[in-house]
Amino acid sequence: MAEQKQFGLGTRLLARVCVVCPICIFGRCRPTSRFTKWCNKMRYHCPFCKARAKVKHISIVELLEPDKTIEVRHP
Repeated sequence: MAEQKQFGLGTRLLARVCVVCPICIFGRCRPTSRFTKWCNKMRYHCPFCKARAKVKHISIVELLEPDKTIEVRHP
C-alpha cells in the first residue's frame, strides 16, 4: 500500500482558504471572464492556491479548471 503524504496544519489551513476564497470561487464558476484570466496569472504567486495544489497533488494549472463538486446557478 502506498503511503499518503501528510501535510502540516499550516498547509492544510492555507489550502482551506483557497477553497472558500471568493476570488477563486468566481474564477472556477466563470473561467472565461477577463477578471478570471487576470486572476489565473496571480495564482502562481498566491500562497493559498499553492497550498491547495500541494494538498490535492495537482498542478496549479489544474486548479483553474471549474470545480465539478460545486453546483453553479446562474440567474
